[in-house]
Amino acid sequence: MFRRRNAGKAGDRTDEAARKAAASNPEGGATREAAASGAEDDVRSRVLDLLEDVCGDPAVRDHVDDDLFELGLLDSMAAIELLVGIEDEFGVSIAPTEVPRDEMNTANKIADQVSRRV
Repeated sequence: MFRRRNAGKAGDRTDEAARKAAASNPEGGATREAAASGAEDDVRSRVLDLLEDVCGDPAVRDHVDDDLFELGLLDSMAAIELLVGIEDEFGVSIAPTEVPRDEMNTANKIADQVSRRV
């Protein structure tokens, strides 16, 4: 299956860092944007870790905009395992019928879907 990580802990640290940055510079919109970008990068990195675990292949990192199903890195069973992993890792539930496959077929699209829900 896949390795379970400390769900939420890294995200909590990122959120706390963003709050501290905003508090120290309340007029600095750029600081808030940088914190949000950092949080997105954290989600993307964690999604890539999860995908690598589920796919069993580090090549997923080299194909972030390629269709993982067409590449043979994901199949229907692995997709379900990925959705379970996303729920465990991020506390985000995405039902298999909630998002069309063409909106979750690349690593970047998966990370975007997760980022919208965290």
